[in-house]
Amino acid sequence: FSDLEPTLADNIEVCLNNKFFQQYQGRTQTWYSFEGDKYYFDSHAYRAQASSEQKAYPVKAISDGDRETAWVTGKRGGVGESLTLTLDPPDHITQVGLIPGYTKSKDLYFANNRVREVEVTVNGSHKITATLPDEYISFSARSSKAYQFVDLGSYQGNAKTIKLTVTKVYAGSRHQDLCISEVLLR
Repeated sequence: FSDLEPTLADNIEVCLNNKFFQQYQGRTQTWYSFEGDKYYFDSHAYRAQASSEQKAYPVKAISDGDRETAWVTGKRGGVGESLTLTLDPPDHITQVGLIPGYTKSKDLYFANNRVREVEVTVNGSHKITATLPDEYISFSARSSKAYQFVDLGSYQGNAKTIKLTVTKVYAGSRHQDLCISEVLLR
C-alpha cells in the first residue's frame, strides 16, 4: 500500500496467514486457523436449543456462518435466556466465540440488546463468567476476528454440552430483544 490512511469507517482485514483451511462436514462449516503459536479448529458442529426464540429469528441462525442473521430471544430483555449446545460426538473445547448482537448493520447492532455478561457452563458443572465489550465488528462470520472469545479454562474430559446463559445485557436504543448472530466453538 502507498498513501493508505484508514479510518474507523474502513473495514480491512489483512491476513498473512498461509495456514488456513476451510471445509464443510455435511452442512456444518469448520476451519483451522493459526494464531500466534497455536492452531485452532473452529467449528459450528453442535446442535443448539434456545430457552426461547422469535419465529423469524430461530436458534439455527447462530451456526449458519452468516453475520446478517441472528437468534432473537422470544422474551423481552434477554437476561436469563440461554443457549444449550450439544456436541455429538463430545470434544474438548477451549474457547466459545460469540458475535453478541445483530450484526447485519451497525444501526441494528445498537438498536437491539446485546450480550454484556455471559455464564458458560460445560457439562453442567464447570462454570466461567465473562464480560464482553460492546463493540460492533463487521468482519465475516468466517473470520475469527468477528468473534469475542471466552476461555473455558481447565475442565475434565470432553464437552458434551455447553450452556450459555445471559446474565447482563447492553440496552438497545430502540428494541429490548436480545440478539446473537453467531456462536463458534474452538
